[in-house]
Amino acid sequence: MDKETRKKKQEEIIKRKQENRDYAKRVKRANKCLKVAPKKTQRSLSMIHLDKEGVFHFDDGRWVKVFAIEDGAENIPKALEGIESRIRFTHFHKESDQQYLTLTAAGDIYEDVRVAFQKDQEVIEDQMKVKALDAQELGEAIRVMSGMEQPFSFEHFMKKRRDLMAEILRPVTEEYESFQRGKEPGISFYILSYPDRIQGSVTGELAKASDEMILTFTLQNPLQKEREAFAAYLLERYGGAYKNEVIDEYICGICKITLLWKDKGDMDKRRKAVEKIFAGKGYVIVPNFGMQKTSMEDAYLLGLAETGTFQNVKKNIINDFFIKEHNHDSD
Repeated sequence: MDKETRKKKQEEIIKRKQENRDYAKRVKRANKCLKVAPKKTQRSLSMIHLDKEGVFHFDDGRWVKVFAIEDGAENIPKALEGIESRIRFTHFHKESDQQYLTLTAAGDIYEDVRVAFQKDQEVIEDQMKVKALDAQELGEAIRVMSGMEQPFSFEHFMKKRRDLMAEILRPVTEEYESFQRGKEPGISFYILSYPDRIQGSVTGELAKASDEMILTFTLQNPLQKEREAFAAYLLERYGGAYKNEVIDEYICGICKITLLWKDKGDMDKRRKAVEKIFAGKGYVIVPNFGMQKTSMEDAYLLGLAETGTFQNVKKNIINDFFIKEHNHDSD
């Protein structure tokens, strides 16, 4: 090894050591921002850490960050193509429309997750206008949607070691295919089957058929093992191997709809009316039988809770869904 080569090698070693020291400092600095969640919150939400800047860590390994969408929600499928996180879109309608985007990631080290969220946020901001919510803003947003009267204070919540769920969500009682929030009855549904072609917007009709509506659509690029499992299913089901291009036409998704009314009314009639709206657009929907309370809480918590099973949905259907809903296209 000549002198010049030894010099370059030594410089590389010094550079790597400095990078490792810098990384260790960033990890330490990021970890200082994490606070242990109150025990009551750990029990109700399985949340173990939180950063007041708006990042939440759960015992199943999830990390969550939430944004308010100010414009461009129809571009969510495009944004998903360039990010690593799972995306959840939430459309809340009562007297006006509010939209949110939630990023969910996995990781062991907060600094790595923080950097990944930052990269994903940059991709998202190329496609749409969003505002990152800190813990105070997120808690208040959920509190307002839920109809809680007492304003939310993050500092008070942490100081008194309260249950976050109880601070921002009104209590709910559950029946097999519906739920009750105070005097307001509601039903949570999920989409079981999608049409071959999106025939128009459903949210406009749902808003007219109910007093309060919240639609969530969670999307994730399939992992390699999920792609392989899907390919194996297609082989077994249809007796032929499928090319990657065919498998790449699909994305993992789950869409859920929660509706509330101001008075009891005929809930069976209301359920059938909602099913008719979707059937008219080519969808098949069903109530979340036996999971009405958790589904309702999932809807309002903007990704802090997560329930449901993903299914493979064609990308063109996802794209058209967001475009039609954004334009309120009735077809």
